[in-house]
Amino acid sequence: GERIDRPEDFPHAFRRLGEKMDIFLMAADPLAYSMENVAWLEARCLQDRLLCLAPSRNAAKLGILLAVDVDSEGIGDQAAALVSRILDHGENPAAIGVVPPLGTRLILNMRTAQRIGLPVQSQLLSVVSEVIAP
Repeated sequence: GERIDRPEDFPHAFRRLGEKMDIFLMAADPLAYSMENVAWLEARCLQDRLLCLAPSRNAAKLGILLAVDVDSEGIGDQAAALVSRILDHGENPAAIGVVPPLGTRLILNMRTAQRIGLPVQSQLLSVVSEVIAP
Protein backbone atom coordinates (compact mmCIF):
# COMPACT_ATOMS: atom_id res chain seq x y z
CA GLY A 1 0.00 0.00 0.00
CA GLU A 2 0.87 3.64 -0.26
CA ARG A 3 0.37 6.25 2.41
CA ILE A 4 -1.36 9.50 1.53
CA ASP A 5 -1.75 12.57 3.73
CA ARG A 6 -4.06 14.65 1.51
CA PRO A 7 -6.74 13.79 -1.05
CA GLU A 8 -4.61 15.22 -3.84
CA ASP A 9 -1.87 12.65 -3.02
CA PHE A 10 -4.08 9.78 -4.22
CA PRO A 11 -3.18 9.84 -7.97
CA HIS A 12 0.54 9.98 -7.17
CA ALA A 13 0.28 7.07 -4.72
CA PHE A 14 -1.72 5.07 -7.28
CA ARG A 15 0.93 5.68 -9.95
CA ARG A 16 3.71 4.59 -7.57
CA LEU A 17 2.01 1.22 -7.24
CA GLY A 18 2.48 0.91 -10.99
CA GLU A 19 2.20 -2.54 -12.46
CA LYS A 20 2.12 -4.26 -9.07
CA MET A 21 -1.68 -4.40 -9.23
CA ASP A 22 -4.09 -6.89 -10.70
CA ILE A 23 -7.04 -5.33 -8.92
CA PHE A 24 -7.51 -2.12 -6.94
CA LEU A 25 -9.79 -1.75 -3.93
CA MET A 26 -10.37 1.83 -2.85
CA ALA A 27 -10.83 2.15 0.90
CA ALA A 28 -13.59 4.28 2.39
CA ASP A 29 -10.94 6.63 3.72
CA PRO A 30 -11.81 10.34 3.57
CA LEU A 31 -8.28 11.17 2.39
CA ALA A 32 -8.60 8.93 -0.66
CA TYR A 33 -12.33 8.66 -1.24
CA SER A 34 -13.36 11.96 -2.80
CA MET A 35 -15.46 12.66 -5.90
CA GLU A 36 -12.36 13.91 -7.72
CA ASN A 37 -10.38 10.79 -6.87
CA VAL A 38 -13.23 8.46 -7.84
CA ALA A 39 -13.51 10.21 -11.22
CA TRP A 40 -9.73 10.03 -11.67
CA LEU A 41 -9.71 6.35 -10.65
CA GLU A 42 -12.51 5.50 -13.06
CA ALA A 43 -10.56 7.04 -15.97
CA ARG A 44 -7.33 5.35 -14.91
CA CYS A 45 -8.95 1.93 -14.49
CA LEU A 46 -10.43 2.23 -17.98
CA GLN A 47 -7.07 3.31 -19.40
CA ASP A 48 -5.19 0.46 -17.68
CA ARG A 49 -8.05 -2.06 -18.10
CA LEU A 50 -7.79 -2.66 -14.37
CA LEU A 51 -10.44 -4.21 -12.14
CA CYS A 52 -11.39 -1.53 -9.62
CA LEU A 53 -13.67 -1.75 -6.60
CA ALA A 54 -14.99 1.07 -4.45
CA PRO A 55 -17.06 1.28 -1.27
CA SER A 56 -20.36 2.71 -2.53
CA ARG A 57 -23.08 2.36 -5.14
CA ASN A 58 -22.39 5.95 -6.22
CA ALA A 59 -18.88 4.97 -7.30
CA ALA A 60 -20.33 2.23 -9.53
CA LYS A 61 -22.80 4.75 -10.96
CA LEU A 62 -19.83 7.00 -11.77
CA GLY A 63 -18.08 4.18 -13.64
CA ILE A 64 -16.12 2.06 -11.17
CA LEU A 65 -16.47 -1.61 -12.17
CA LEU A 66 -17.59 -3.05 -8.83
CA ALA A 67 -18.84 -1.50 -5.63
CA VAL A 68 -19.59 -2.93 -2.23
CA ASP A 69 -22.50 -0.96 -0.85
CA VAL A 70 -23.47 -1.18 2.80
CA ASP A 71 -27.04 -0.79 3.98
CA SER A 72 -26.32 1.09 7.21
CA GLU A 73 -29.95 0.95 8.32
CA GLY A 74 -30.09 -2.82 7.82
CA ILE A 75 -26.86 -3.34 9.72
CA GLY A 76 -28.14 -1.06 12.51
CA ASP A 77 -31.33 -3.15 12.74
CA GLN A 78 -29.22 -6.29 12.88
CA ALA A 79 -27.03 -4.84 15.67
CA ALA A 80 -30.13 -3.82 17.63
CA ALA A 81 -31.54 -7.34 17.33
CA LEU A 82 -28.27 -8.80 18.61
CA VAL A 83 -28.23 -6.40 21.57
CA SER A 84 -31.82 -7.37 22.34
CA ARG A 85 -30.88 -11.04 22.34
CA ILE A 86 -28.15 -10.29 24.88
CA LEU A 87 -29.90 -7.74 27.12
CA ASP A 88 -33.54 -8.83 26.89
CA HIS A 89 -33.10 -12.57 26.53
CA GLY A 90 -29.85 -13.13 28.41
CA GLU A 91 -27.97 -14.82 25.58
CA ASN A 92 -24.23 -15.09 25.98
CA PRO A 93 -22.42 -12.96 23.34
CA ALA A 94 -19.82 -15.73 22.94
CA ALA A 95 -22.62 -18.16 22.08
CA ILE A 96 -23.90 -15.78 19.39
CA GLY A 97 -20.42 -15.38 17.91
CA VAL A 98 -19.47 -13.25 14.95
CA VAL A 99 -22.44 -12.53 12.71
CA PRO A 100 -21.89 -11.50 9.09
CA PRO A 101 -23.49 -8.12 8.35
CA LEU A 102 -26.80 -8.11 6.52
CA GLY A 103 -27.46 -5.60 3.82
CA THR A 104 -24.13 -5.62 2.01
CA ARG A 105 -24.66 -5.44 -1.73
CA LEU A 106 -22.31 -5.96 -4.68
CA ILE A 107 -22.98 -3.67 -7.66
CA LEU A 108 -21.54 -4.25 -11.15
CA ASN A 109 -21.23 -1.53 -13.77
CA MET A 110 -21.78 -3.47 -17.01
CA ARG A 111 -20.72 -0.55 -19.22
CA THR A 112 -17.34 -0.45 -17.50
CA ALA A 113 -16.99 -4.23 -17.80
CA GLN A 114 -17.56 -3.91 -21.54
CA ARG A 115 -15.16 -0.97 -21.85
CA ILE A 116 -12.29 -2.83 -20.16
CA GLY A 117 -13.04 -6.04 -22.08
CA LEU A 118 -14.12 -8.07 -19.05
CA PRO A 119 -16.27 -11.01 -20.09
CA VAL A 120 -19.11 -11.20 -17.58
CA GLN A 121 -19.88 -14.82 -16.81
CA SER A 122 -23.17 -15.99 -15.35
CA GLN A 123 -21.32 -16.88 -12.12
CA LEU A 124 -20.54 -13.20 -11.56
CA LEU A 125 -24.08 -12.16 -12.37
CA SER A 126 -25.38 -14.70 -9.85
CA VAL A 127 -23.52 -13.02 -6.97
CA VAL A 128 -24.12 -9.35 -7.74
CA SER A 129 -27.06 -7.57 -6.17
CA GLU A 130 -27.44 -4.97 -8.90
CA VAL A 131 -26.24 -4.46 -12.46
CA ILE A 132 -25.87 -0.94 -13.80
CA ALA A 133 -26.72 -1.40 -17.47
CA PRO A 134 -24.70 0.08 -20.30
